[in-house]
Amino acid sequence: MKKYFATAAIPRRIILRRSALAAALAIALSLTLACASDGTSVPVTVTAADAWLPADGQATTQLTITSDGGRTPDLNPSLGRITGLRPTAAGVWSATFRAGKTTGRVIITSPGGEVRQTGELYLVPPPDPGAAPVCTRDTLASYTVILDRIAATADLTLTPADNIFHSGIKLYFYPGSLPAFDGNTATFFLVVEGSSVSADLFDVRLAVDSVSPGALRNPGATVDGEMFYDLGDFPPTFSAAALEGHDAVWGDTVEIAMGADQVVVAGRVTASSPCPRPDAGFRIRPFLTRKGPDGISLRWSTDRESPNFAAYGGPGCDRVAAGTVTRRRLYDDYDWSFPRRFTDWFHTVELSGLTDGNTYWYKTPAVAAPPGPEPFRFGAKLGQDFTFAVLGDTRTDHDAHGHMADLIAQSRPNFYISTGDLVQDSNRDDEWLTFFRLEAPIQKNAPFFPTPGNHDLQAFDLFFNRFFSNGHWHSFDWGNSHFIYLDSYMPVDPTSPQYQWLWSDLAATATRPEIKFTFVIMHNPIWTIFPYGYYFAGLPNLEPLFSYYGVDAVFSGHIHLYERSNVMGRIYICTSGGGAPLRDPPMDPALNPWYVRHDVVYHFLSVTVEDDHFTVHAINWDGVEFDQVTRYAQP
Repeated sequence: MKKYFATAAIPRRIILRRSALAAALAIALSLTLACASDGTSVPVTVTAADAWLPADGQATTQLTITSDGGRTPDLNPSLGRITGLRPTAAGVWSATFRAGKTTGRVIITSPGGEVRQTGELYLVPPPDPGAAPVCTRDTLASYTVILDRIAATADLTLTPADNIFHSGIKLYFYPGSLPAFDGNTATFFLVVEGSSVSADLFDVRLAVDSVSPGALRNPGATVDGEMFYDLGDFPPTFSAAALEGHDAVWGDTVEIAMGADQVVVAGRVTASSPCPRPDAGFRIRPFLTRKGPDGISLRWSTDRESPNFAAYGGPGCDRVAAGTVTRRRLYDDYDWSFPRRFTDWFHTVELSGLTDGNTYWYKTPAVAAPPGPEPFRFGAKLGQDFTFAVLGDTRTDHDAHGHMADLIAQSRPNFYISTGDLVQDSNRDDEWLTFFRLEAPIQKNAPFFPTPGNHDLQAFDLFFNRFFSNGHWHSFDWGNSHFIYLDSYMPVDPTSPQYQWLWSDLAATATRPEIKFTFVIMHNPIWTIFPYGYYFAGLPNLEPLFSYYGVDAVFSGHIHLYERSNVMGRIYICTSGGGAPLRDPPMDPALNPWYVRHDVVYHFLSVTVEDDHFTVHAINWDGVEFDQVTRYAQP
């Protein structure tokens, strides 16, 4: 049997996080220059106080320049400008760097010498003018509570305030809990509800500014003289309820020492905007997904707020792109700790302007320990060979999953496909963190394109669709091939939206002579000899479309083994040996007249695509090929 690669010692990635001091030092920019005109090396070092600035034409950072030769340095930045160069000590100067309006990596040169750059300074897209300024607290509303001890009543008035978040709230007494009066003490529970929150609100506070006459007995916290109750973080109203399952709402008990029969309590509800930090670490390391005609999406998750940009391009990563960040309060179902806070910051940056067949590099500089730059190949030119890997059902055995991921990483595919069931319980944040940790050796260099399985549909929009943003069906091109992704658990009858989309996509592909191969990826197989609901009765509706439009191969999963069929020359492979429990249920040959073979083994597929044919290599745990099949382009 063919040995694909050695597996005696499979390296395991160990990620070490720098200390806070090392992270702070990593922010500093050091550029070493050779400046002597007589050919001798005179190092000049430039250190910037910041590692990134908005490209708004106004932002500045201070530079410290040292020169062993003592000569006044002549520095030319590729972007922006340097002004105010002045000596501060022997061989030491300071200067101001002012950003221009063009984004990218700033490279500083000197007419007299070659630059050795040991750090980076980036000009990043400025924030949206309509967004709230960073690190800013503002008032959402003010309120008064009039307490009447004699009448045993409490009246609440809320006055909304114009605020930088363009968000509104409701404030009310907890339903069914009226203010209680006991001697000179009044107790009530106030609830703040983000009824029309349109932006992420951090550190929401219910502040008590005055009690007249009287005093606040139980301040939750006091900062700079302000007494308040901490209500946590509020995401936008829709995402809180629809995605997280927890409304943007919280409150606290207020106890007032009354100095008279009638007391007025006055206060505010305030919140803070996001405040980026330089010490953010990864929850999910960067991965590439969602290919377009001339771009691809780079995504990662951090454990706190950080600037949302990536650098990419050639090996020096001199281009910069900003993106979006979605913040979520992710807690396990059994975790009832409150108030809720953001725990996950998921970043999405589109790397655009890419050309098929070229190699690019990317990095994410705005974290404490940035990786890279990491290379990847984008697409393929027509006539250019490429390879891709296929793995399915990785969900439970993490040792097996990690082993197969290491094998795939060693095979160095151009991209990587999953046939679904990535995790066991897709509504659990910890399972996704484990999945991405095991996949990191592949995904850092090979774009990843999964289809959802039945185990991936829980909290679909909160996890799977947020990670990959492809919905339930989609397609893309890679070189001379077209890849179609379907959701086995959405209707596929001829009147269904998925069927109608598939029909249209196949018909359009058939008119393109440059596309020689069409691959379909779905979780459940159409053909299998295994009963017990391992396939859905409706899926054979797809077979006439596949036949008419000449689909070349269908990759599926779900059964937890390897099964290959030959349907009138078309290749059908169920590949689901990525970590879920292997099983060999009783066979019913009547279910699949196209059956060729099956193997109960952990495995993955390595597919090589050339100009006129493609070959599927099935690789087992030991890195040995145990099956192979080739299909040639059809006229």
